[in-house]
Amino acid sequence: MTKMIKKTYSPSRLNDVQFRMIYQKPGHEGGDHNIDLRAVYFTPVRDDKTNELIGTESVVDLTAGEMSWDHRGVLQQIQVDPNWRRKGAATKMWRYAQSLSQAKPNAIPAPVHSEERTPKGDKWAKSTGDPVPENIHPSHWYD
Repeated sequence: MTKMIKKTYSPSRLNDVQFRMIYQKPGHEGGDHNIDLRAVYFTPVRDDKTNELIGTESVVDLTAGEMSWDHRGVLQQIQVDPNWRRKGAATKMWRYAQSLSQAKPNAIPAPVHSEERTPKGDKWAKSTGDPVPENIHPSHWYD
């Protein structure tokens, strides 16, 4: 009988979360570029006989955020799961999209901020340090 071996990681990774970016190119010419920010959670692995903590394994892989920008580079949407807000997730996606564009400037447009932003989106856009156009809908958009 073969014993199934789980891939385990150091017990110090307990309560650890790793982020993974998944880029999706447009499905058709002129379509949007997309990034999914994935959060991978780790859970304890215990010895079957002693119940001693021997490591961790990744068990949950879920979407923590999403970003899309069009063929001109204009940001169409950026969303972050409420559990991950105010932790730099949106900025991580933004910077990742910029790095993709720098690596393949003829294939992937550099993201630029939209002229239409919610109040929270406007505050975030200004926090990136990148140029931000005037917001054409600041007074009647709500988060």
